[in-house]
Amino acid sequence: MLDDIRWEFGSRRYLSLEQFVTEVSRVNKSAWPHDEIVMNNPKVAFEYSALISSLDELLPCENLAHADAVLRPDPTADGLFSVDIRAEIMATNRTSFSAGELLWIAHSLQANKRLGDHPRFAGFEIADEHSGVPAVTITTAA
Repeated sequence: MLDDIRWEFGSRRYLSLEQFVTEVSRVNKSAWPHDEIVMNNPKVAFEYSALISSLDELLPCENLAHADAVLRPDPTADGLFSVDIRAEIMATNRTSFSAGELLWIAHSLQANKRLGDHPRFAGFEIADEHSGVPAVTITTAA
Protein backbone atom coordinates (compact mmCIF):
# COMPACT_ATOMS: atom_id res chain seq x y z
CA MET A 1 0.00 0.00 0.00
CA LEU A 2 1.33 3.45 -1.01
CA ASP A 3 4.47 1.85 -2.45
CA ASP A 4 4.48 4.41 -5.29
CA ILE A 5 5.09 7.31 -2.88
CA ARG A 6 8.70 8.50 -2.65
CA TRP A 7 9.76 9.45 0.87
CA GLU A 8 12.85 9.25 3.03
CA PHE A 9 12.41 9.02 6.79
CA GLY A 10 14.50 11.40 8.84
CA SER A 11 14.68 13.26 12.12
CA ARG A 12 12.70 16.32 11.02
CA ARG A 13 9.40 16.69 12.88
CA TYR A 14 6.35 18.00 11.04
CA LEU A 15 4.01 19.89 13.36
CA SER A 16 0.94 19.40 11.19
CA LEU A 17 -0.41 16.91 8.70
CA GLU A 18 -0.77 19.74 6.17
CA GLN A 19 2.92 20.66 6.48
CA PHE A 20 3.90 17.01 6.00
CA VAL A 21 1.60 16.49 2.99
CA THR A 22 3.05 19.61 1.34
CA GLU A 23 6.60 18.28 1.77
CA VAL A 24 5.72 14.80 0.44
CA SER A 25 4.03 16.45 -2.58
CA ARG A 26 7.17 18.54 -3.19
CA VAL A 27 9.42 15.45 -3.03
CA ASN A 28 7.13 13.54 -5.40
CA LYS A 29 6.85 16.58 -7.71
CA SER A 30 3.08 16.11 -7.77
CA ALA A 31 0.00 15.84 -5.65
CA TRP A 32 -0.69 12.44 -4.15
CA PRO A 33 -3.92 10.92 -2.81
CA HIS A 34 -3.25 12.03 0.76
CA ASP A 35 -6.98 12.38 1.57
CA GLU A 36 -7.86 8.87 0.38
CA ILE A 37 -9.07 6.63 3.22
CA VAL A 38 -6.72 3.64 3.28
CA MET A 39 -7.54 2.09 6.68
CA ASN A 40 -11.19 2.11 7.69
CA ASN A 41 -10.54 1.44 11.37
CA PRO A 42 -10.30 3.78 14.38
CA LYS A 43 -7.03 2.22 15.56
CA VAL A 44 -4.05 0.75 13.69
CA ALA A 45 -0.92 -0.97 14.97
CA PHE A 46 2.29 0.08 13.21
CA GLU A 47 5.08 -2.50 13.10
CA TYR A 48 8.63 -1.58 12.11
CA SER A 49 12.30 -2.26 12.75
CA ALA A 50 14.78 0.32 13.98
CA LEU A 51 18.07 0.80 15.76
CA ILE A 52 17.97 2.31 19.25
CA SER A 53 20.56 2.98 21.93
CA SER A 54 18.19 2.24 24.84
CA LEU A 55 14.56 1.49 25.66
CA ASP A 56 14.26 5.15 26.68
CA GLU A 57 14.01 6.01 22.97
CA LEU A 58 10.66 4.23 22.71
CA LEU A 59 7.70 6.60 22.67
CA PRO A 60 4.85 6.06 25.18
CA CYS A 61 2.75 4.35 22.47
CA GLU A 62 5.59 1.99 21.48
CA ASN A 63 6.53 -1.45 22.78
CA LEU A 64 8.93 -4.10 21.62
CA ALA A 65 6.97 -6.27 19.20
CA HIS A 66 7.97 -9.46 20.98
CA ALA A 67 7.37 -9.53 24.74
CA ASP A 68 10.32 -11.85 25.27
CA ALA A 69 12.73 -9.75 23.19
CA VAL A 70 16.22 -9.24 24.54
CA LEU A 71 18.24 -6.22 23.45
CA ARG A 72 21.26 -7.49 21.56
CA PRO A 73 23.70 -4.99 20.06
CA ASP A 74 23.84 -5.04 16.28
CA PRO A 75 27.54 -5.58 15.45
CA THR A 76 27.28 -3.42 12.32
CA ALA A 77 25.56 -0.49 14.01
CA ASP A 78 28.06 0.87 16.53
CA GLY A 79 26.56 -0.94 19.50
CA LEU A 80 22.98 0.05 18.77
CA PHE A 81 20.18 -2.42 19.40
CA SER A 82 18.19 -3.75 16.46
CA VAL A 83 14.55 -4.01 17.57
CA ASP A 84 11.11 -4.73 16.18
CA ILE A 85 8.62 -2.17 17.45
CA ARG A 86 4.83 -2.08 17.62
CA ALA A 87 2.82 1.10 18.22
CA GLU A 88 -0.97 1.32 18.43
CA ILE A 89 -2.33 4.67 17.26
CA MET A 90 -5.87 6.08 17.23
CA ALA A 91 -6.97 7.95 14.10
CA THR A 92 -7.28 11.70 14.52
CA ASN A 93 -10.94 11.54 13.47
CA ARG A 94 -11.45 8.35 15.55
CA THR A 95 -12.90 6.46 12.56
CA SER A 96 -10.32 5.99 9.78
CA PHE A 97 -6.86 6.81 8.46
CA SER A 98 -6.11 8.71 5.27
CA ALA A 99 -2.99 7.94 3.24
CA GLY A 100 -1.45 11.20 4.45
CA GLU A 101 -2.14 10.55 8.12
CA LEU A 102 -0.81 6.98 7.89
CA LEU A 103 2.50 8.12 6.34
CA TRP A 104 2.77 11.12 8.69
CA ILE A 105 2.40 8.85 11.72
CA ALA A 106 4.95 6.39 10.30
CA HIS A 107 7.40 9.27 9.84
CA SER A 108 6.73 10.68 13.32
CA LEU A 109 7.18 7.32 15.04
CA GLN A 110 10.58 6.82 13.43
CA ALA A 111 11.90 10.39 13.64
CA ASN A 112 13.89 9.72 16.83
CA LYS A 113 15.28 6.37 15.66
CA ARG A 114 17.93 5.22 13.26
CA LEU A 115 16.98 3.04 10.32
CA GLY A 116 20.48 2.00 9.35
CA ASP A 117 20.94 1.78 5.60
CA HIS A 118 17.18 1.51 4.92
CA PRO A 119 15.79 5.06 5.35
CA ARG A 120 13.47 5.11 2.31
CA PHE A 121 9.77 4.38 2.56
CA ALA A 122 8.86 1.34 0.45
CA GLY A 123 5.18 1.05 1.35
CA PHE A 124 2.93 -0.48 3.96
CA GLU A 125 2.10 -4.17 4.13
CA ILE A 126 -1.07 -5.34 5.83
CA ALA A 127 -0.02 -7.59 8.74
CA ASP A 128 -1.95 -9.85 11.09
CA GLU A 129 -4.62 -8.39 13.34
CA HIS A 130 -3.99 -8.48 17.10
CA SER A 131 -6.97 -8.26 19.46
CA GLY A 132 -9.13 -6.78 16.72
CA VAL A 133 -6.60 -4.08 15.81
CA PRO A 134 -5.37 -4.25 12.20
CA ALA A 135 -1.63 -3.92 11.75
CA VAL A 136 0.53 -2.42 9.02
CA THR A 137 4.22 -3.12 8.60
CA ILE A 138 6.28 -0.11 7.54
CA THR A 139 8.63 -1.39 4.85
CA THR A 140 11.84 0.46 4.07
CA ALA A 141 14.59 0.21 1.46
CA ALA A 142 18.14 1.38 0.88
